[in-house]
Parts: sequence; structure tokens; C-alpha cells
Amino acid sequence: MPDLSHYEWPCDFNALAESGCLGVIYKATQGTGYHDDTYEQARSAAYAAGLLWGAYHFADGSNVGKQVNNYLSFAMPTADDLICLDFEDNGSNSMSLSDAENWIQKVEDNLGRTGQCVLYSGNRIKETLGDRISEFWGSRRLWIAQYGTSVQIPASWDTYWLWQYTDGSIGPEPHQCAGTGPCDMNAYQGDETQLVTEWSGAGMPTPSPVPEELVVNILISAPEGVTVNVTKQ
Repeated sequence: MPDLSHYEWPCDFNALAESGCLGVIYKATQGTGYHDDTYEQARSAAYAAGLLWGAYHFADGSNVGKQVNNYLSFAMPTADDLICLDFEDNGSNSMSLSDAENWIQKVEDNLGRTGQCVLYSGNRIKETLGDRISEFWGSRRLWIAQYGTSVQIPASWDTYWLWQYTDGSIGPEPHQCAGTGPCDMNAYQGDETQLVTEWSGAGMPTPSPVPEELVVNILISAPEGVTVNVTKQ
């Protein structure tokens, strides 16, 4: 399944659908004012081809409220569309982790879709969240970017929902699908029925948060001269 933007347009979405692909995730906005000028044409073509549609916002370090307004007013996602925040490095203009949480919360609240926003990220979420366990992040779907044959999942999630394994050049094959040419490609672990059910987020089971590490205090008494070794299993 591809994720696309104006870089890959025009695409043959009929050929994509005929090849067995079920959906497309497309760039809608960036920051407080950028709009992908191919978004509306691509969405119409995807709907006409019977494809599921998703819209993502590329985050930056500018005002969060204005970024939310930019996304909602332009992308105008329906209740059946996938909604997503693209949280990645953008140099000195990168969005902070707290602003990413704020963006997602505001978008979900505005749409009445609590817990349905997908987080797209790679090293950015790994570096900003680290090994901390977050119920907020763990209760939302992770779309992880890591180009290779294996993937490292941050501690807040048990596994990924989508895995972007190639950018169309780096990473394992396939690097393209019908109607698009080389592009970002993504792996999904379930079957077609499951993907359709989960696409918007409304059909997702409520995830169980990864439990926080249990802290146990142990008092050990030993005779003098006896060495006690304690190991963590």
C-alpha cells in the first residue's frame, strides 16, 4: 500500500485498485499554510476507483492551533477517512512531542474521533519519547518508518499498525505498485477485511496500554561475608 503526494501525481488509481490495493494515504497539508495542490484531484480519483482514502499533515514547529485549522479546513476528512500526523525531523522547525500530542488531541476533539488519529514517525518518536511508556501514544496506531528488513518499535507500543519499509529506493522490494511508480510503500500485518474495518480507526479494538515497569522494593538479609547477586529477568 502506498502513501503519496504531489511528487507521485498523476497516478492511475484504477490500475492501483485493480492490482488489489485497498487504500491510499495522501499528503494534505504542512505547517500553518501549505496545501498540496493535487490533493483534491487525487482524492476524487481515489474515491472513483473505490479506494480507501487517508490524509496526513506534515508537522513543523509553528503554532499548533493554526496547523490544526490548516489541516481540518483543507483536508476535510470524512468519518470514513484515515487521519494522520506526520511527525518527523524537520531541522530547526521540527514539532515537539508535546505539540504533536496537542495537535492530535485537537484534531480528534474537533472531529469527534477520540483515539482514531494515526501517528506516522520514525526516529523522531524514538528520540523524543525514548523508553518512556505513554498511555496517550500507546492507545493510538503507530505507522512506523524504518527502511530495512526489520523494525524497532518504541516501548509504548506492542507492534506497529503500518510499517513504511521503503521510500521507493532504500529498503526491501517491492519499491512500487501499479499505477504509481517508485514511492513510499507500507506493510500491514492483517488481512484485507481487517484493514478495511480498521482503516478510519472506528473499528479498532481498544488497545491495552503497555504496562508501566513494576517497581519492587526487596529487603535482603545475609550473613557477613556472603555476597548476594540480584538480576533483573
